[in-house]
Amino acid sequence: MKIAKSLKWFSLVLALVLAMSGSALAYSDRNLEAPKAKDVVIDGDLSEWDLTRCLTIDSESQIVDQIEHWDGAEDCSMEIYAMWDEENLYIAARVKDDTPFVYREGFPLDELDAIILFLSTNPDADPDRTAYEATDWRIVQSTDEYDFFNYVDRSMVADNKGYETQGEYGDELVFDDYEAATVRDKEYGGLILDSKIPLHHLSNDQIPQL
Repeated sequence: MKIAKSLKWFSLVLALVLAMSGSALAYSDRNLEAPKAKDVVIDGDLSEWDLTRCLTIDSESQIVDQIEHWDGAEDCSMEIYAMWDEENLYIAARVKDDTPFVYREGFPLDELDAIILFLSTNPDADPDRTAYEATDWRIVQSTDEYDFFNYVDRSMVADNKGYETQGEYGDELVFDDYEAATVRDKEYGGLILDSKIPLHHLSNDQIPQL
């Protein structure tokens, strides 16, 4: 993720992975230019969001694992939006899913219905790097419609600077001031999710806060 706080826009260098029940995986690795947030309320209503830019998963070419579990865009597809301010990263998604909110207690979140984000909090990171750095993060978000769960995966980072994986076994909310909301969208055929990830959670005494 590249952020210039003095600018209105930043480029979110984001790999988006959509995990679906049945173990199919799909992804988008496009860059997303995300606007600065203004008065965002986490309530499942995206009326105050800037929806002019998004990442989309909706095609067979984006399925990277077990394509036999994917029955097309009506089965599962999504648009994801991002905004930011000096304290938080905001993520919203419109998910088309014929069986939303698949969740099983005790299972790792990335084996269930989940949105998985790969991002960097180093504005100077080399976009062509071939190894993960301490400022690279894999964040998994999931919900059973009533409760929300997340975890931070650091297993791919060789030198994690003392920031270990948290919440990998599911049923946890590792960000204590994380906010999320979801509503069913019958017209769209799925759900809307919006969430707030406080940026101070992606730092420690060896990894500077963005």
